[in-house]
Amino acid sequence: MALDLRSSELEQAFIKERISNVEKHFSELSSKLSLYNKKLAHVRDSGDDLAKSILNFASKENLNTSLRSSLMHFADLLIAIQEYRDAQIQRIDVKVVLEFANYNPICKRIKNDLTTCFEVRKKEIKKKNQLEKTRGKNSTNWQAIVISEIFLKKRNYLVLKAERDYSQAKREATQTVTDLSKKIDNFEHQKIEDIKHVFLELIKIEMVFHAKAIELYTTAYNTIKNIKVNEDLK
Repeated sequence: MALDLRSSELEQAFIKERISNVEKHFSELSSKLSLYNKKLAHVRDSGDDLAKSILNFASKENLNTSLRSSLMHFADLLIAIQEYRDAQIQRIDVKVVLEFANYNPICKRIKNDLTTCFEVRKKEIKKKNQLEKTRGKNSTNWQAIVISEIFLKKRNYLVLKAERDYSQAKREATQTVTDLSKKIDNFEHQKIEDIKHVFLELIKIEMVFHAKAIELYTTAYNTIKNIKVNEDLK
């Protein structure tokens, strides 16, 4: 993104707004994903409770042997699914939620750098104005009086000092602007890369869990399907 950091305060406001936008929405994404994870954790805990209830029932079923065996196997499969769900939750927390949350201090740092940059820029402008004022004031004043050697020396001293101050302020501003421009370019580039990477990670985590869940649920389906009703009634 091409930016002219030596321009007006409107440019500063535009850049700050972009950074604040990332800060706000990344924080919101982190919060929503954290809530999503909490709900997954609730499903995991509920799944464990369901499996325990099935196991408790199966342990009391002494006559219907195929029912007992199938239910115990089904409960074990449900527990296994919740273990994979727990791994899903942990991965989302580390690879997704925290990645978005980490942008809060990053955005604060870049906004502080932006503020510093424009303060240095204001200092440069101030020194430039002082130099022009010194040159203008001296040339006007000295035309109105008889120029003496002392006055000439004083005039030259003031002008040279103003020029040195301005040159130093200009160098500092140029370096600060250059550094900040690189930081903002890197920020914009990294933001896009991170969004791409984090959501790909989320999708992969979900795909891995659901692929394994389908595999286990398929086994669970066949396990329940194989309950031998007529044999258990004999």
